[in-house]
Amino acid sequence: MKYYYPAIFEPKKSGKGFVVTVPDIQGCFTQGDDIPECMYMAHEAIGCLLEDVSEEDYPASSSINDINLSEFEKGSFATLVMFDKEKYDIDTAADLKNLSVSNKMFLKGCGNFEIEEKTSHI
Repeated sequence: MKYYYPAIFEPKKSGKGFVVTVPDIQGCFTQGDDIPECMYMAHEAIGCLLEDVSEEDYPASSSINDINLSEFEKGSFATLVMFDKEKYDIDTAADLKNLSVSNKMFLKGCGNFEIEEKTSHI
């Protein structure tokens, strides 16, 4: 399922990129060097913070018209960020599988011992 949350893009003080705040999700902040990277990073940040929350308990999305940009740096803007729960779950599962393979390769290179195969469900 897809969810849409308003996000505030605030120019970094360094001049390149944005700091992104998703006010509907407590503690949801990220950054990126350009808008496409910020959109991707916001999707990932939302996923990380909602990972252990059942979908029926996801925070409701506020109206983008209720965002007050006066508290943010000049040049800030608000837009909607899409969170695709299904895509996030698929991508996260692939990342865990790749991490598991990498750890096995690392361990095999560290010595001559057997690795017990375990699968954990997160």
